[in-house]
Amino acid sequence: MASPIPLPIRQAILERMRLHEDVATIAHTLHLCPRTVRNLIRRFRQQPQAIDPSYRAGSGRGQRCQALYDRVLAGAVSLERLITPRSQARVAL
Repeated sequence: MASPIPLPIRQAILERMRLHEDVATIAHTLHLCPRTVRNLIRRFRQQPQAIDPSYRAGSGRGQRCQALYDRVLAGAVSLERLITPRSQARVAL
């Protein structure tokens, strides 16, 4: 089974969903499969508090490595927010 989508990426999907960005744009920007984004958005709409993964990461990464990976992704998402103009952030209403 693939590793769950890290929490910072899930938060970015949720934030972009609230800005009414379409699935294809979110997927392209975050380098994810559109089906993954669509499934997560469906889950967020059905269970707004269900942002955490429903399963834990496999044995591929240790806890320390996973924590570092999550921090790096959070930094990348924060950096992407800084360099993306607001006009591009609101693609579809």
